[in-house]
Amino acid sequence: MIVERHTRELVSLVLGSRVSTQSGHITQLCVHPRYRRHGLARLLLSIAATCFFRQGLTEISLTVTEANVNAIELYRAEGYDCTHTFDAAVWERGS
Repeated sequence: MIVERHTRELVSLVLGSRVSTQSGHITQLCVHPRYRRHGLARLLLSIAATCFFRQGLTEISLTVTEANVNAIELYRAEGYDCTHTFDAAVWERGS
């Protein structure tokens, strides 16, 4: 998690999960629109990878929508390859 020093506003965060004895999955990577294009997502990806590798994991996965072109460019630049595409279901709950 990265917080703006003066306002304490949440700027960005990464969440990950160990999904098997060798695999970690980045479940969420978010950067507030005002703080994008400053290297925060790249930094958080690196921190997540370091944490996974220190646990002895050898694989890291993540998912991204096809419309998120900027994220796809970042992931490719960071060495991630698309190995599988799939349709996803969207679940909603009314009030």
